[in-house]
Amino acid sequence: MTKYFIKKYGLGIVIALAIFFTSYSVNNDFNKAMQLTVILGFLLWVAGLIIFMKSGRVKKGIRMFAGPINFLKLLWYVLSLYPLRRFIRHCRYGTFSAKPYPFLALYGSVLDTYAMKCKFSYSPFHNKTTATRAALWRLLARGILGFAYDANQQPGICVMEWHNTPSSGLDEDFEHALYHLLLKSASQGTIITPRQAYSVITTTYARNKYKGEENSLADYQFLFADLLNTGIGLKAYGKEDVRNIFGMRRFLKNLPDSYNTASVTGAPEIKFIWREYMAYAYLFGIEKRVFGKISQMRPATDYKEDPLLYMLQNSKPHVKALSDMMRAVSDATPESEDVVAASQGLLSAAWHVDEIYDI
Repeated sequence: MTKYFIKKYGLGIVIALAIFFTSYSVNNDFNKAMQLTVILGFLLWVAGLIIFMKSGRVKKGIRMFAGPINFLKLLWYVLSLYPLRRFIRHCRYGTFSAKPYPFLALYGSVLDTYAMKCKFSYSPFHNKTTATRAALWRLLARGILGFAYDANQQPGICVMEWHNTPSSGLDEDFEHALYHLLLKSASQGTIITPRQAYSVITTTYARNKYKGEENSLADYQFLFADLLNTGIGLKAYGKEDVRNIFGMRRFLKNLPDSYNTASVTGAPEIKFIWREYMAYAYLFGIEKRVFGKISQMRPATDYKEDPLLYMLQNSKPHVKALSDMMRAVSDATPESEDVVAASQGLLSAAWHVDEIYDI
């Protein structure tokens, strides 16, 4: 990121500094130097915009028009001290080199990985929707959710039969709670609309537990929110685990080159692992990029070989149905957290701002 900003804005910054110091050396007045720098910078921007628009280079002109916005982004980038924080992180944990499976174990815990990602993030606000989307993807990849058509031949998502998953205990509880919330959104085997799923997850229920009986919908709703907010103990994890987590992220971002150049042996063929890689792609928020590269590495020429990949590559309506469902469920997540917060006597705003992982 730092190299990108230097390459993109380096010349402009040098010109602005040259104008400022030249003006300051002539007038010996800081305020006048700043005013002259701003005025000349604005005039140069307008001149560049006119030149590019008149020469027919509309795309370049639009970029010039967005110049002030980019300048504000650059200013925020510098004031946020991100380069310094990144340097400190690298000094503490070393460089996160690309590390594929098995360094992040197959069917590893999404919630553990999410908690570790949050622990070593410098942002005070953590977006839980990525964990929810990773769980939804796993349900689809393992055949618990599926694609189908409704009575009007509109594509959508349907709930299949639950079967034991190879996830860790914590993740399986999370996926199981999410499954039951989706199951209540529609009859088994029928299409679920995003609105139905959103409504069920966000509806407030009295928290009633019945010993020895089947869990109520309220229990699954609270379990779903509790697992997102649980304090996951990470004392057993060390620097190497941190390197593996962020190394996995770098590995996924650099597909397919990382598969060809990975110095570590043991990475399986992409056709055996791509579904589980996608779960972590959703967790890291880079799912579109990773799926595009996986599609290049493994074109689905045979429907029988990988029907899910074939469907996602060749059916835009089904992809839209999945995206809408993920958006609806993810948007519902904060509201379900508010239900838990209210049951604990906490204010909703305080719950989101002051949440702390006990790690």
